[in-house]
Order: sequence, then C-alpha cells, then structure tokens
Amino acid sequence: MSYIEETLKLIASDEMREHLHKWKHKLHREDYIDIVQQAPICLEQKIQILDLIAKQTKDDAANPIDTEHHNPSLIAKYARRALDELHNNSSGDVFLLERYCYDEENIHARELFTTFEAIKNHIQKVAGGQETSKDGGLWFRLEKWLPHKDGNMKHFMYWYLSNKGEVLYYGYPLHSMYDSDYYMELCTSFASNATSGDMVLTTPFKTGDIIIADCSPFVKPTKVLIFDIFHIGDDTEPAYSDFVRFIGITPKGKIDDNSLEHTRFYNGSCFSLLYRATVYDGELDETEAPLGVINKAIKENPKLVDEIKAYMRSLSDPASEKARLAKESSDYDGVEWEDLKNKFGL
Repeated sequence: MSYIEETLKLIASDEMREHLHKWKHKLHREDYIDIVQQAPICLEQKIQILDLIAKQTKDDAANPIDTEHHNPSLIAKYARRALDELHNNSSGDVFLLERYCYDEENIHARELFTTFEAIKNHIQKVAGGQETSKDGGLWFRLEKWLPHKDGNMKHFMYWYLSNKGEVLYYGYPLHSMYDSDYYMELCTSFASNATSGDMVLTTPFKTGDIIIADCSPFVKPTKVLIFDIFHIGDDTEPAYSDFVRFIGITPKGKIDDNSLEHTRFYNGSCFSLLYRATVYDGELDETEAPLGVINKAIKENPKLVDEIKAYMRSLSDPASEKARLAKESSDYDGVEWEDLKNKFGL
C-alpha cells in the first residue's frame, strides 16, 4: 500500500486526481502531507495515512521547515492528542457545541456538554431529524473551555465535526498557543485547522470552464465559472503553479469574483479546487444562466476576460465612487447582472 496512492484517493475530483497522476513534476512529501491534513475526512483516517507517510519516507534533516511543519510522525502525534482532548476531561471542563447548516439561514444553535459521548448522542439525534443532513449540509463547531484561576472560563481548543460527529479539523486559539509550553507543537498542529493551508498546484481546468465547487458541509455546492488563471513560473520548472479566480452568483443574485483555493478546503467564501472540483456541462437554472452567457462570450472574445476583470475591480475598489455609493446602503457584494450585460453587450 503506497502513501501516494492512499493520499490521491482523498481527491474525489476525477479531473484533478488524473491530472496529478500524469503531471510531469512529482509532488513532494510535504505536498502529500498538506493534502492529507486539509482533506474533508475524519481525523482517524488522516492519522493512518500520516503514519504510512512516516513509514515510507524520511525526514529532510537539512530543511528545518520540513522537520518542524512537515513531519508526519509529529503531526499524527498532535492529531492523536487532539482526539484525546475530547475524552481527557477534568472537573469543571465544559464543551460548547455550535450547530450550522447551509440550508437554514442564520442557524447558530448552541448547547453545553461535559462529555463527548453526550455530544455524539446529541448530534445523532439532531442529524436524524434534519433533511439537510442527508446531503451533508449540517456541521458543528465544538469548543473546549477550562476553568481559569481568576474564576473565568478559558477557551482551550476547538474542532470541526461532521453530521456524524466525526472530527474533520481541529485547532487552538492563539492565546492557548502563546501560553503553552509546547508552542511549536501547537503551531504545527494548528496547520490542521480548516482555514489554513496554502498549497498551490497546476490545474486541469481552463478559463471558461463551469465547475461545481463543492465544499460541503460548510458551504452549499455551487456552480462557478473559471474566469482567470494566472500561471506562476515556467511549465518546465517544478515551481510551476496556478492561481485561479472564478465568477459566481452571490446570495443576492449579483455577479462577483473570488479565489479558488487548493488545499484550503474551507475559508469563508473561498472554495477548494483540489478535492472535489469537477467540470459541469449540464443545464443551468435561471439564477446560474449568466455563467453560461459569460462562458460563451469569453470563448468568442478572450479579451473580454481582462475587460470584465478591470471593470469589476474598479467597482470593488474602496476608492471607487460607485463602490462608495454602494457601501452607503450595504457592503459591496458584486455587480448587477443587467449592469454587466449592458456594459459589455452580453
């Protein structure tokens, strides 16, 4: 059983997985570690693959970054510690569970618990009664709070849980890291937080492709248009990579652009390009129809990409008069489709 094959199995996107298989530049060990850490799978499975990487590879003693932040044995050790902290509780320790669901606006239910067993039982009951749990729209953030000597409670660490109660990611608040005797260990384990990870690779996708960006359970799967791919380096060099921008439909029905990430599976409005992104060539509904119109227009006139990009940037620029006017009533969240259509004759 190869750690390379086991790691690439975590990439559900057929296009991305095949691309990495065929890519002439081999991934480094730290790339595989990053892929494992940020994958939307349970922590126990990540530990198994990290142990496999440790068994089949060697540390680069000449590279301090590698030994501190990409040592699979240490990362697996910290992950086990994160799981242990769910059960190693002292008198007065409290868990705060927050429930989220992308199909229910503003849901922010909170519950207090003293044991992880009680939390899992609660999640099972909640998920069993949620239609959205069937498609992964339900997730939880769990925090552990400890009694403090001044009579207050102190936030010690947190986890992101699936609708099955599985631990997907974990992390420590900064004050815990600074107060800890094992600061570097926590810095390393902090890389397992869902919002970290900045690995950048080449992609098999092209400008104009409409893809399904799926970062469930955190964000509802949505269709976006790959709008701009900025190549870093020369394709003959291992450092060659892509930064990808996309155009999507905002919750208010406007058109806006943003970044597609790689190993950063979930970070607010950003979406991961690595794990589940796949090309969509089916029908678009009425809300998504502008993506099809833009797709056709930029294929007929590739120069439109730069023109539309410059126009949207001018509107989102804080120095823009239009942006200032928009911010008087609400935060800027994109361009009205009618405005964009009329501006460029779409």
